[in-house]
Amino acid sequence: MPLNLAPEWLALEETLGFRPLVTGNTIEQIRENISNMTKNAPLPKDKPGLNIAHELRVFRDGGGFCVGDLEADHELIQKLCLHAQVPFVSVEYRLAPEHPWPASLEDCVAAGKWAISHFSNSSASHNPVPELLLCGVSAGAQLALSSAIALRSQNVSIRGIISLAPVVVAEKAVPPDMLHSYKSMEENKDGAIIDKAVLDIFMDCHYPDADTNGNGNGVTRGAMHGKDIEGMVPASQLAEITTRLDTIEQLLKSLSEKMESEPDRLLDSHSGKAMSESSRTGNSQVESSSRISTTGTYTGLAANGNGSTSSTLTGAMESTAGQTDFLRLAPLPVLLETVDIYFTFCHNQPYSFFHEGNFRDRLSRGEIPDHLLFAVFSNAIRFSGNSFFEHTKEQAATTHANRSWNLIVETCFAANQKADIRTVQTITLLAIFDFTAGPSRHGAAWVKIGMAVRIAQDLRFMIEPGNHIPFDEAEERRRTFWSLYLLDRLVSCGRGRPPAILNASCQLQLPVDEATWRDRQWKETSKLEQLSNGAHSNPAQHSPFAHVILIAYILGRAAQYMLQEFGVNRHPPWDSSSEFAAIGSDLSYLETQMEMHKPLEAMLGPSRNSAGVVDQANAGPIVFARALFHLCNCLLNHPFLLRRKIASCNRVASGRFLSRAFESGLDSAKGLIGLLQDARKAGCISHTSFYGYCAIISGTIFIMNAHAATGDVQVRCFELLQETTSFIEDISRYWQNVATMALALDVFAAQTYLLSELASDKPEIQILSPADTEMLWSLVDYSTLSNGNIAQQTANESPDDSFWFNNNSSWYDLFSSPSVAQLGFVSQSDPVAFTTVPGTDTSTTEDNRFNATQTTDQC
Repeated sequence: MPLNLAPEWLALEETLGFRPLVTGNTIEQIRENISNMTKNAPLPKDKPGLNIAHELRVFRDGGGFCVGDLEADHELIQKLCLHAQVPFVSVEYRLAPEHPWPASLEDCVAAGKWAISHFSNSSASHNPVPELLLCGVSAGAQLALSSAIALRSQNVSIRGIISLAPVVVAEKAVPPDMLHSYKSMEENKDGAIIDKAVLDIFMDCHYPDADTNGNGNGVTRGAMHGKDIEGMVPASQLAEITTRLDTIEQLLKSLSEKMESEPDRLLDSHSGKAMSESSRTGNSQVESSSRISTTGTYTGLAANGNGSTSSTLTGAMESTAGQTDFLRLAPLPVLLETVDIYFTFCHNQPYSFFHEGNFRDRLSRGEIPDHLLFAVFSNAIRFSGNSFFEHTKEQAATTHANRSWNLIVETCFAANQKADIRTVQTITLLAIFDFTAGPSRHGAAWVKIGMAVRIAQDLRFMIEPGNHIPFDEAEERRRTFWSLYLLDRLVSCGRGRPPAILNASCQLQLPVDEATWRDRQWKETSKLEQLSNGAHSNPAQHSPFAHVILIAYILGRAAQYMLQEFGVNRHPPWDSSSEFAAIGSDLSYLETQMEMHKPLEAMLGPSRNSAGVVDQANAGPIVFARALFHLCNCLLNHPFLLRRKIASCNRVASGRFLSRAFESGLDSAKGLIGLLQDARKAGCISHTSFYGYCAIISGTIFIMNAHAATGDVQVRCFELLQETTSFIEDISRYWQNVATMALALDVFAAQTYLLSELASDKPEIQILSPADTEMLWSLVDYSTLSNGNIAQQTANESPDDSFWFNNNSSWYDLFSSPSVAQLGFVSQSDPVAFTTVPGTDTSTTEDNRFNATQTTDQC
């Protein structure tokens, strides 16, 4: 939970029943009124026991440059000191009007130098000279900025600045031609505690020599002007900070407007609780309660360029028209951080649904529907390291997914609202979540994939959009469809799972490169049909995401041929007219055209910035396309699958054909695991759940070859198996279906009697029992692996028998639409609310791979 920085002030407000406002016509009156309003505790003599750190924080208190002392913020600083476990130095600077500017700045600069000298010479310290992190509130925040500039010019190392609500510039010191850029004073003139009239008195006292022409003896037009600040923050970080601040501002404005539109609500602004009664037609009244604690965070400079400070705004909003405001579930900075996490770990990994800039703009304007926000968060939370989700990630993700689906049911089905691209994006994201969430949700994934496909087709996403749509929006529409196509092909890597989207129906161009899309530019690309026929265009000229789609097209063919037992030609694999030969030929063509022979590092070169950092949105599709390429070869040459295919043709293969095929499969398995390892070494994020399936296919090949080979080959296969297991266990921390895969691979590795002949070059081997065959099928079927029921399957039980829903789910549950009020919170004090079906065991079980939470709700 966020650190409460001002409990005494909030307690004062609660006692008074309102938020007090500082008043007075002179500085003397203002000082007297403030002293009557609050009472400072004496300065304690005890000091927190801390080790001297490499980081030293110097704190400047607020008070409009005219009031305040060391005691005013002492309790706050002591809490910060204990919370951060680093030393703080509190500065009492000379106050105006007795000591106008630049006296306060001179004192703060001197304090900074003293702090560096004192802690460097401290006998208790054996650390290098600490770096300063300058902190402050209000007037102190401005002094933190100004003294950072001054100290930096004197070669003092500044680690960062935490500036809370800074008074950056005296309004009257701004030149008339620049006043249009300074809206803060006007927009916040009626703010709480101190209004503009009092602030003007403070400014007159502090900057007595400033005039309306922007001249003054020390105003320097604030800390945000001139060349003095060049290099303080890298341009890329500054742009990101500005965007995040704008987003926070817009969201808070939206919150304020919604609260003002409901004047009859009973609000407790400190606890954030709000109670209201609503009724549903034909039903009894339902009481709902909600909690919101939004914490506005400025992301500043720290060790990694991302420090933070916070100030708290609490309030509550009631849902309207069946909508649930996403701000209820977490503090605002946690939500914004989760958006960042989505675009780092999920965007183009491998699915690409959003133009990031447009998404953030719409988010700041409140234009993204709640059902989509919930869906985004449900997929991103698993990667969050925020303490807010500590021990509750699975619960939080499940809660967000359930709420998203309930809103879709209410709006699209119950209210019969017209579906749009946001609907398709939401349902597809929920399908991804359900498919990877284990048996309790796996069945619902197939329903949602089918719905998303049909809605996308109804919206005609499979053909080119008209010229009336802006370039960036048209590309987002294309990418949404191609992401759905990709999901359809990936989940079809199993028996009885034909794709829902026909290749012939995809009459839109392939995605453009990331840079073109970010710049909102148009670029013509080929269609899937053209590239799949090898006509008109060189695949190497297309974007990495287009490469992903092209190889997904081939993967779909390979999966249909090797994993389906119907609707395929009966030519033996060695026949030149067989589908086996055709797929192999296409893979060989792409291997050359897409330069698969080049090292991954060489392909990532254009995706690195000047500092050598990988752009994950660019790198993700490069790695994934190569992984799919290797997977296609692994499936075609998998010992179990290839022997099954040959048997279905009622033919006997030569030992030479088998030897070449199995050697090719082993090489591809090595290439796949090597690729994933190289990607991590290069700094690429490789946590996609489908990589778990890729690794399982490789792992089964390693196991079979290890038992069929001898000598160095056998040793190397066991080494590769260990590397594969380590990779699977690593990403199983994020995906429940991958945790199931890891267990399945362990079980298979112990079945040595199954393995001795499968990867040998013997044309005929001992016939496998139905149970053994079923076990092997379960290890190559992506759906079965993700469903998690491998251990229970027998020869007499189809993998689909127990596939649909868990015992607490039904078709009625899936399409019922309870209000969010009916879902209920476990506790108003819990950081994340979650719901359960009555009678369901909500205990959690942990192993070294995944902390699975047995919570279910609706779907």
